Amino acid sequence: MNILISGAGIAGLTAAWWLSRQGHQVKVVEVAPDLRDEGYMMDFFGPGYDVAEKMDILDALDHRSYDIGSFHAVDAHGRLKSGFNYHKLISLLDKRYFLLMRGDLVNVLHGQLSSAVDITYGTTIEAIEQTSEDVQVTFKDGDIEKYDLVIGADGIHSKVRELVFGNEQQFQKYLGYHVAALIYNKPIRLPGEGPAFYSVTVPDKQAVLCPLQEGKYASFFIWRTKKYSYMTEEERHGVLKGLFENVGWVIPEVINSVKSDEKLYFDTVSQIRMDRWYDRRVVLIGDAAYCLSLMAGQGASFAMAGAYVLARSLQESDGRLAEALKIYQDFLQPATSEKQRVALRFSNSFVPRNKFSVFLSNLYMKVMFFPPFMGFTKKLFGVDDSRLNLPAGP
Repeated sequence: MNILISGAGIAGLTAAWWLSRQGHQVKVVEVAPDLRDEGYMMDFFGPGYDVAEKMDILDALDHRSYDIGSFHAVDAHGRLKSGFNYHKLISLLDKRYFLLMRGDLVNVLHGQLSSAVDITYGTTIEAIEQTSEDVQVTFKDGDIEKYDLVIGADGIHSKVRELVFGNEQQFQKYLGYHVAALIYNKPIRLPGEGPAFYSVTVPDKQAVLCPLQEGKYASFFIWRTKKYSYMTEEERHGVLKGLFENVGWVIPEVINSVKSDEKLYFDTVSQIRMDRWYDRRVVLIGDAAYCLSLMAGQGASFAMAGAYVLARSLQESDGRLAEALKIYQDFLQPATSEKQRVALRFSNSFVPRNKFSVFLSNLYMKVMFFPPFMGFTKKLFGVDDSRLNLPAGP
């Protein structure tokens, strides 16, 4: 088949790898001018790890993974208040786990692609018209091309989803938070020993720092808020600085180091919930179809799983497209829906609302691996539902 994939992110690149390997003609279009490697540090385990193993890229991911030993909660003066052993959490996952920057995973996936995969940057789809025989796609520059299948892998704000299924608002479930992430490039005197996460939490806000290589630090910010309207890059910087300038420790220095014209990862914490992920010759994968949200975790993992299951379904259906797309959704939707339900239950307490809740959060970190709390800890971190029995490889 002649297949178009919109989005050169984790879902799109994984789909391109599997589909090109099956012999399909694959083209990928990406709205960004180059490979998009921004984002925050993420836990990578579960079905995505299984797919990565099938792709034989575990060594490449292990090379880029960060070995973080601890998670520390610090107060406004940088003093250690609580924490837990991060290696204990990893052991619950049978060590089938990597801690990665999103951009590192994207770069590894991109590096594995066959030269036969055509990737075009700086363009987007403007119109989609379907017939029983093909999909006619109009691009930003006015070019019109026809494909047998179009895959929307273009994230939570998917243009393909908007063109085929309708506006984002009808599918978006906002969970009450915004997030931002950036890289800090100056030395920090850390209160703990060895590589670790450092978290500062005040009511309705949390900032997390983690040392990277070459004296850099990944920083992540989350705060509870009513939904914002669209903001420019400059407005986003102003919002972040206004919210976190008084939380203490080194956090004001981190946010004030960012120039007003510097690109900032900034988005809502939302889920995408759809009854149907496909329409005739157009199908959605990853966040475009079933964004799990930060609360659920494993967004990248399930994006890779979705790409893999779709590719396998297309091969097993022997050209029966409608059957393949139904198999893909029927297999994956129960697991994604359950993870979304769990995330929704935890969302109200993800960031403490008051000082007493901050105290309880710090207390929980000290006891989270004790037997009475282990069940809750596994559920909170998605350990019990981390494996998806993926079908045999295409």
